[in-house]
Amino acid sequence: PPGGNFQIPLSTAQTNAQSLTVIQRDPAGNDSPPTGLVAPDNEPPAQPTDLVLSANGAQITGKGEVGTRAEVRGADDTLLGSAVVDANGQFVVLLSPPQLNGQTLTINLIDGGDNASPDSTLSAPDRQPPATPTDLALSIDGLQLSGRGEAGATVEVRDSNGNLLGSQLVDGNGTFTVDLNAAQLDGQTLTILQRDPALNASPSTTLVAEDLTPPDPVANLAVSDNGVILSGTGKSGAMVEVVTADDISL
Repeated sequence: PPGGNFQIPLSTAQTNAQSLTVIQRDPAGNDSPPTGLVAPDNEPPAQPTDLVLSANGAQITGKGEVGTRAEVRGADDTLLGSAVVDANGQFVVLLSPPQLNGQTLTINLIDGGDNASPDSTLSAPDRQPPATPTDLALSIDGLQLSGRGEAGATVEVRDSNGNLLGSQLVDGNGTFTVDLNAAQLDGQTLTILQRDPALNASPSTTLVAEDLTPPDPVANLAVSDNGVILSGTGKSGAMVEVVTADDISL
């Protein structure tokens, strides 16, 4: 062709960093020395496959295109770890921190041309219990207990005998208000914990309700024959006082 230029249609597109060898042959059949050429890399790798998260949540294994870089990211796009796919098409990515709290992980492969594969996702198991609920407060009427916890967890409030007084889901802002089935105004000790959707339970904490309830009247009163002892029944822990009609304490 004029100017010595040429264009050769290729039978298959070369867009994935293939190594090509080019020669020219003159009419007498003489071949030139070969010239090497690497095709542009415009073709993304396929998705990584066979993804497995270790039992301790500290590494992900999988398969992918040889020589690509496997990246693992958290829900907020934070890079948790990366590794190069070995000659056998396998990779092991060490994660920091370990993923054991139901996180959704995104894994993709990036080749030498910075082409990224479609994402693969993997959900970590939820084996991490929530923290103890905080900022606990009992309403004035003793019928509601509010506080802060892990969004999506369920808060349980129990009495000293383990009976459930109420439960409530922690909202998206990390706050909760539990309606109690009986007013807690008599110095009761309440036990509060939260369970995440995987039923992992937080450490429990306690709250002592204010004692705003007067005791019932004493009962079964009797004065001894010699008149110096008064017996009866009353509220455990309460102080019994005896006064005369003249308001003199005996």
